Amino acid sequence: MEPLPYGLPWSVYPKEYLRIGHYPNIYRDEARGRLKGVIYANTDYFQKKTLKVPLRKYHQLKGGLPKRLELPWNHPPITDEEEVLDRIMACEINEPLFKPDFSLFDKRYHIRLSSGRRSVYVPSLMPVLTMPSDAGNLVTLIHNSFTNPDYTFLKDTQQGLSMWFSGGSTGNIQVASIFLNPCLVNLRFITSEERDSMIRHLAKTIKNQKNLEQFTFENAFLNLTDAVRIVAAAALGAGDTLEKVYMTNLFSPHALPIETDSEYFDVHNEFEYNAENTLEYSEDTKSRFWKIVLERPCFHELTLSAADRYFQIALGSFTNLTTLMVNYNWFSKGNGLYLLRLESLRNGKLRKLILLLTPSEHPNISRQIICYKAWEEALKLCPDLELHFVLSQNVAHNDFTKLFVRNMPLVSIHLSSIYQIGEVSKPKTWFFSYSCRFLWSYFSQTLKMVRLEIWQPTTKVDLSMAHFIVKCPYLEVFVYRGHIDKVDSIHTICRFLLRNKSIRLKTIGFYVADDACRPAGWSEALNEVTMKYQTSLALKGIYLHLGVWKF
Repeated sequence: MEPLPYGLPWSVYPKEYLRIGHYPNIYRDEARGRLKGVIYANTDYFQKKTLKVPLRKYHQLKGGLPKRLELPWNHPPITDEEEVLDRIMACEINEPLFKPDFSLFDKRYHIRLSSGRRSVYVPSLMPVLTMPSDAGNLVTLIHNSFTNPDYTFLKDTQQGLSMWFSGGSTGNIQVASIFLNPCLVNLRFITSEERDSMIRHLAKTIKNQKNLEQFTFENAFLNLTDAVRIVAAAALGAGDTLEKVYMTNLFSPHALPIETDSEYFDVHNEFEYNAENTLEYSEDTKSRFWKIVLERPCFHELTLSAADRYFQIALGSFTNLTTLMVNYNWFSKGNGLYLLRLESLRNGKLRKLILLLTPSEHPNISRQIICYKAWEEALKLCPDLELHFVLSQNVAHNDFTKLFVRNMPLVSIHLSSIYQIGEVSKPKTWFFSYSCRFLWSYFSQTLKMVRLEIWQPTTKVDLSMAHFIVKCPYLEVFVYRGHIDKVDSIHTICRFLLRNKSIRLKTIGFYVADDACRPAGWSEALNEVTMKYQTSLALKGIYLHLGVWKF
């Protein structure tokens, strides 16, 4: 019996052939080479057998943008007056829009709790993301680095917190700012009696302040009644002195806008506003509201109509604000009617409005937007208003076109598809390139800051980043975190910045996402870019930041 030719599937050989030893001769040179080629072609099999991580070569990161970047024909040049103004502004101490990152052992990373002349620094047990809030917001992960606590420190902290709850420690202390965060006191995890006592004591403390300029109460996710009481305490207690207020995520998801029985929510509702018929609340009404909600114990839930009325009274009591950071749904009711309820906007004092959009506030869920006519009326009342937008999750393209209207005074935008704030039952598909094209098409003449944090975009990002830099003539800060197609795109952008003198860019950063499953030679590639362009760009006043973004 002659053996069958080798190289056939094992099922072809009869059992009697295999029993007598007529196997394919895999030790011959041709069969060995064929088998070796099959094994080495299977990368996953090769990794498991050798226990080595295959590193991608540096040359695999070559490529990128298809052609050289050029300025559009209508790009405005920088004048001598603008250069002098930039130098003057550089000498001033301006408040940064985004909170800097401090080390864990830096006191600025912690929360200060004062008791007379004694100060206690309470650690922020959760890392703060880089978002536009000076006090720090969007807390996500619990920090577990305190393995050896300082018991004296913990005792002082416990004493300070107990004095806050008792209500006898801060009544006569005059401060310029008050900062509360779930890292310090989480009102959701205490009893209703303690929560009521805490809110009433906070209202009393705020009302006794004579020069309170900043108030921060973020990430509390309170119910409608408690959140309205906090807003009322800040507005009625120190609304005439407060200049900066940060209250993002104060309300629990889906609590705003307050949907009363007499209203129907729809994104196609018409906007009706008459400045002459604007609601004005007397001092007697505000005083009666203060006694009902903040001086007496309140253990019952406010009705929707009462909460809506008190919320409007609070918005009309902020008379001196210059900076306000809240959620988008604070003002989206009535297609933007509540934006015009804000007294500091009507008197023209508001300069910086920072809006945070979470998945529960998308137009397809809330059925409300701030429409074109609302922004038009707002700019008539407050011509110097600057809008900063923060999106914490993917936004569907249909919602994107409803949120951003042409006449918005959009100065900066922060897009982050990394961190999820709240639950997303049915996430929407987001096309990164379409959203970028929409932004630089509508707001190329107003955008000054763009920060993108993108994980697994649906399209290539190199060309979208280049369009932001080329087609936004007044852009000053551009930072991208996420995947990049090729390293040559960064080379092309750096050469473009060196070649053109009309670029107003001051800071540019690329932090390439490091995928542990498919490691690439990004460290070597980015080091070469840094050595080649960082010094020459710094001489032009452009600071280049490069790094590998590890999850």
